[in-house]
Amino acid sequence: MKDSINLGGVHLTPHALKAIQNLQENDNEALQEHINRLSNVATWIGKDLDGFDPACTDDQEAIRSIVSISNTVAFLKSLAVK
Repeated sequence: MKDSINLGGVHLTPHALKAIQNLQENDNEALQEHINRLSNVATWIGKDLDGFDPACTDDQEAIRSIVSISNTVAFLKSLAVK
């Protein structure tokens, strides 16, 4: 078994994947809440950018964070029961 799954910089361990599976099977409402919270965090980080300066390491890190969170949200959404 792999040690972790890489989602654009976010590494999900087997334990985290098991927790996600448990949410998916037993508490889809809680899974949706996690998805919503992560989406809000990505939006908040994006609002804090006054523009993107490629030379600014803080801006680069913010973009990397948004991408990682967005990839995680997309993964969780793919697991959510409709």
